[in-house]
Amino acid sequence: MRNLKLNSQITFLYYKDFNEAKKFFENILNLEIVDDQGDAIIYRIAKGAFIGIVDEKKGHCKAQDINAVLITLVTDDVKGWYDYLISHGVNGNSCSETRKFSG
Repeated sequence: MRNLKLNSQITFLYYKDFNEAKKFFENILNLEIVDDQGDAIIYRIAKGAFIGIVDEKKGHCKAQDINAVLITLVTDDVKGWYDYLISHGVNGNSCSETRKFSG
């Protein structure tokens, strides 16, 4: 095999309520928009790490109600992010664990 190189990765999430998802990623997480295609938006999480949201009405997949995907955002300030998200009305059930990651 040749030396093929991968430069980054994008995880796309599909939403029934695209506008609510857009508000969350832009107004709560304050992520930078890298590419806005109208029915799909790609946000930068960190250098080389991206997440995309897609309107399920126009995307290739449909939004799932339960256990579709798990996204882990790595930070040195888990408590600070937890408090911030809770203060903005985000359900804290899935963002309360602290684990060390050395990637």
